[in-house]
Amino acid sequence: MRLSSFLILLLIAALVSSCNNSTEIIQPTESIQTERDLSNKIDRLCDKMGAPDQSTFPAYEWVNASDTNDVEEEFDNMHVWLEKETYMLNEVIKVHVKNNNEKPFGLFSVLFVERYSKEDKWQRLTYAPNEYYYASWGTCLGSSVLTYDPYYLVEKNEPGVYRFILLCGGKHIYSPEIEIK
Repeated sequence: MRLSSFLILLLIAALVSSCNNSTEIIQPTESIQTERDLSNKIDRLCDKMGAPDQSTFPAYEWVNASDTNDVEEEFDNMHVWLEKETYMLNEVIKVHVKNNNEKPFGLFSVLFVERYSKEDKWQRLTYAPNEYYYASWGTCLGSSVLTYDPYYLVEKNEPGVYRFILLCGGKHIYSPEIEIK
């Protein structure tokens, strides 16, 4: 019981620390191309435990960890952006989210990933990063950056048009579409 309580506290601390409580606008920065040799990566947890089911979005179960009850409820002024429009196949991608209403909100710790298919529709892929495999809702105090590392994509990583879905409160918000070459 102590170990599970410790793991839950560790996860909550990681989620809260992943949110940036800055109220300033985060400007896109020059991205360093991170094309890498993926053979040096550690074993993926999803290969040992099975991939999570991401065919549907998880239930919205947020506990407000901010010091205010004036939290975002409308999600009508969210801004999601990426640093550029084209990325290399194995490049790590930063997905920025900012609440322009400057209110705390619930943010799911894992991105959902979609690729545009040959059948002219969006196909949901399975993304299971090790450190957030047991994903949950955290409190974002204004803005945050979520990271997509293609190593943790369960399906084959291939070139195409992609987009990310961020779960902000009870809403899902799409990133701009990008091309991965």
